[in-house]
Amino acid sequence: MMASRAESPTWELPPGGLSPSGYLIPWIEWKAGEIVVRQETCHVERDSPVGKVHLVVVRIHLTNLGNAEHRFSLFAVLAPLGPAGGAVNSLTCEQNTLLMDNHPVLLALPAPVEGGVVGLDESHQLATQGKLPDTQGATSEAGNCSGAVRFDLILPAGTTVDCGLICPVLTGRQAVGHDWDGESEWAQFDLAEPNPARGGVP
Repeated sequence: MMASRAESPTWELPPGGLSPSGYLIPWIEWKAGEIVVRQETCHVERDSPVGKVHLVVVRIHLTNLGNAEHRFSLFAVLAPLGPAGGAVNSLTCEQNTLLMDNHPVLLALPAPVEGGVVGLDESHQLATQGKLPDTQGATSEAGNCSGAVRFDLILPAGTTVDCGLICPVLTGRQAVGHDWDGESEWAQFDLAEPNPARGGVP
């Protein structure tokens, strides 16, 4: 989630599409006052010291269409939503990185001004108020930890700045294949258990 302190974005259906280069890099675009925000997202596989890793990468272009300089903040929030994310029992913030159970889950580039975590799923609410959690480490038995990083940006008239987010997929967790229920020819439930205690692929 990104929140701008310049002005809340309008919630009409934003324009979007695929990269003109032909790569499967979808983008969406919206405005916050005189700032145009374009978000591009892709999923890539890369080599690492521990083998192949999958990364979701987000690139954010911010363009000032106005005739004056704008100073504003951009927030990136990590929250325990959906089976792809699951419970977040431990979260820490170290410089430009959020770590879950000591595994990196969000790397922000260039390094943001500040970051923080909390043991409740409330970082998104703080971001909409222009605030961050005020601690660098948090735990939650219920898996409700959340965190955020903040970029403080100065954008002269007519210029563009880029920010990036790198998110390892299922870092520190086990991946499993689909287990379709077979009840219908046109729609099926996936019965696979996310991050099983036994089995799966690291």
